[in-house]
Amino acid sequence: MCKIALATAPEATSARISDPLDRIVERTSQRLTHRGPDASGLRKTPAGRITLAHLRLAVADLIDAHMGSQPVSHAVGMFAFALWDAGNRVLHLARDRLGEKLIYLGELFSHLFFACESHAFRATPDFGPRLCGAAANAYLRDGCVPGALFASTYRLPPRHVVTVQAARDQRVPPGWPHSEDGSNLSKPGARSYWSCGDAAIRGREALIRDPEAAIERGEELIRHSVRAQIHADVPTEFLFREQDIVDQVASIIDVLALQSPRGR
Repeated sequence: MCKIALATAPEATSARISDPLDRIVERTSQRLTHRGPDASGLRKTPAGRITLAHLRLAVADLIDAHMGSQPVSHAVGMFAFALWDAGNRVLHLARDRLGEKLIYLGELFSHLFFACESHAFRATPDFGPRLCGAAANAYLRDGCVPGALFASTYRLPPRHVVTVQAARDQRVPPGWPHSEDGSNLSKPGARSYWSCGDAAIRGREALIRDPEAAIERGEELIRHSVRAQIHADVPTEFLFREQDIVDQVASIIDVLALQSPRGR
């Protein structure tokens, strides 16, 4: 359950925040240590316009974060990450397809702040945690909050990437990431990289009608999923309610352990 926190500053603005950007991001990250207590780091660009903090939980599997030219649609599983393009001075933040990981955005004096939990923004000077009326109504009516809890913050939707032009004035319009007519806004730009409907259509087009072939394909996908998620740098356990699932996953892990050069 690693966490990130970061902030961007425009090149020119008449308003000033009371503390240096890196100090604010450091305090913001300290509010997330319960999610990443094993390691942490703070990086900032030479000009100091971008500051990023990362906190790590050691149980998380070790993943190569350098995607190169591969689009975010190639990423697998649940994730929320920030990618800084130093050459083009562009910051990208992405959230997984189903929204298991969160990314919140807040604006103060033309500075943009990002964090995986909205309460972390309380470390920002002059931030007023005013409750969003629509969020409160949704919680009382539906038992969940579809957007951000605070009126001055926003939540990146699932399966979306937001792109920020560093050092530019990136004010967040009301209703971000959608305008009143539902169209996407360009400041800062948020775009969808995956569609559940399109995935369902592709699945119907590639439907496996033979029962034995379908079972074989399902077992293959399960083995692939287990293999991709059992790598960790600390001992781990897994828990399921259904005993048959426990037996199946344990059997796959035993086979993979025997195939590994290190054995069990």
